[in-house]
Amino acid sequence: MSRVPCCLLAAALATPLAAQPNPFKVQSADLPAARITYTLAGDVTGTSMTAFTGDRMVTRTTSTGKMLGQEITTESWSLVMGDSIWSADLAKGTGTSMPNLLPFLAREYDELDKDGRKRLHANMQGLAQLMSKMFTLSALESDERGDTRTIAGEKCRDRHFGPFVVCNMEKAPSVALYTQGSLFCMDMEQTATAVDLGPVPPGTFAIPEGVTFTPMDTFENPDSLARGFVLYLSSEALRDSLEAAAKEMERERKETVEARNMSSAQADSVDRAQMQAVCEALENIDVGKMMADAADQALKDWADGMKEAGKNKLKGLIRKPKFP
Repeated sequence: MSRVPCCLLAAALATPLAAQPNPFKVQSADLPAARITYTLAGDVTGTSMTAFTGDRMVTRTTSTGKMLGQEITTESWSLVMGDSIWSADLAKGTGTSMPNLLPFLAREYDELDKDGRKRLHANMQGLAQLMSKMFTLSALESDERGDTRTIAGEKCRDRHFGPFVVCNMEKAPSVALYTQGSLFCMDMEQTATAVDLGPVPPGTFAIPEGVTFTPMDTFENPDSLARGFVLYLSSEALRDSLEAAAKEMERERKETVEARNMSSAQADSVDRAQMQAVCEALENIDVGKMMADAADQALKDWADGMKEAGKNKLKGLIRKPKFP
């Protein structure tokens, strides 16, 4: 999932509809500058560093994890600026650049009328709630405050968002010192090991040498892209689709509960067990072998078809794709 939709859903969960703020406007930072290092645990292990000052934020992560049957080590880097976003795979020496869409999205939001803004916020919450139901995260929209603790010399307070625990720094609530949770078959944990609140060295935000950056063609026209995205989020069509999808999911769930003669809590347990089984299956799949086996089988089927049908059937075996 791209970063922008994730940010939208997070904003929807955290913001009351009545307030109707512009969800795309970047809020002023709690701290003028900071540099934080983290350790990663769970299904992905490694280290990470995040630093910010003004409208710039850089993140560099070295991690190892198992994905689709393979142990993968990555070294990633990203830089978010007021007008652009850069990301790179440092090991491969390749990266991408794109405009920062948030200013464009914020401007398009301001162009909406009152009803359009109200629908946009409602649709964003609808999307978040639908996603939480799809992945059995029934309490994702909750926000329960927990205990205060000290991490890397700084006090933070736990907040519970369904399956996630986030400990936000007391003096800078937008800065997380600890994050733990499970989502999309991944168990994640990130813990701050050092917090430096002093000025960040200018070189921290430098573009890494030896990396070839390619502009992302999809974002060549950020104005029209942002306009279309905001109009879609604020549309009656999306509202109607979300309402229909929610009703359909509820109907299917009710039928399942009745057919199995179980309580709603028991159904939740079954859903979680099934999701875990899917996750474990995906974790151990060797995609390379699977693709090779599929290719071999396809060639075998093609050869067998040629033997049985003869060369005159070649046109029937190889067809041009049909486009709508």
